Amino acid sequence: MSEQEKEEYPNDEWELHELMESFSSELDRFEDTLSFKAYGRGVTFGLTSLNLELHVFVRFDSKTEKWFFKSAKPGEAGASTLKLDLPSLLRDEIHTHGKRYELYNATPVSSLPDIKKVQIFRLARLGIFTVGDLKTLSISPELRNVVIHRAQIDEETLAGWLKIPYIREIKPVDNELLIVGRDFLDLGYRGSVIIEGKAAEVLEWSVDLIRVKIPKGVKAGSLVVRGDQVVSNRVLFRTGADLPGRPVQMVRGIGRVFAQRLTEAGIDTVEKLLEIDPDSLSGILKASRTRVLNILEAARKGVFDKA
Repeated sequence: MSEQEKEEYPNDEWELHELMESFSSELDRFEDTLSFKAYGRGVTFGLTSLNLELHVFVRFDSKTEKWFFKSAKPGEAGASTLKLDLPSLLRDEIHTHGKRYELYNATPVSSLPDIKKVQIFRLARLGIFTVGDLKTLSISPELRNVVIHRAQIDEETLAGWLKIPYIREIKPVDNELLIVGRDFLDLGYRGSVIIEGKAAEVLEWSVDLIRVKIPKGVKAGSLVVRGDQVVSNRVLFRTGADLPGRPVQMVRGIGRVFAQRLTEAGIDTVEKLLEIDPDSLSGILKASRTRVLNILEAARKGVFDKA
């Protein structure tokens, strides 16, 4: 391993929950890939088992009462063997997928306004050739994020192509939220605003503005605009500039080591994390761009693994 690789992938100590969180994140991405391939090829893919055998050094910290692990180098003596069997974790990651041809839109994606040739090529690699394919694989914010990152398409542009409600900004005003965006009108009062899993009371609804009451007890969290068969992008908010932001270590993919590096760089909340561009964050975390994009995606979607 070169010196640059050693710096980018340092052999730091880790906790078992950090390892499991990384596996969970990778399995999420793997499940998305299976979904795309299954859709494009008309077959079902599934991962039925995953068994790992890791050679590690184990240390117990009596002050924190926590176990810490460090990966052994190839051939390094004195390491313990850690065996992991993950069937229960994988069970939730296995799905069946099939094509639905009713109301299927066979218009090629090349007909979409201002789409670039490289985007058409990247969509094709995901098994997306028609507007129908794109709609099916963009039905949720989570699936749309896969399309956005892998095809390098702007989130608002994708929402505009598919006529999906898009949230640009959330403005807290007293005990209400003003949701500014586009394509809200078609939903009308058939739609709903979901805040931290709770349906908010709608006070006003127009094509580019929704006004809702904040559910009792909710001071921060994630929000989506939901219709019968469409869901907007997921946006984080908090009520009041004086309230503390959510700790950055809550985000999926950020363990003890990454949290420490972020804190040293002055990034201690999710809000500050979302202000950092991927290249800068990659340098701060000393991690690959792909891993950084996954972390930013989790922060943007409000995927919090820790209380």
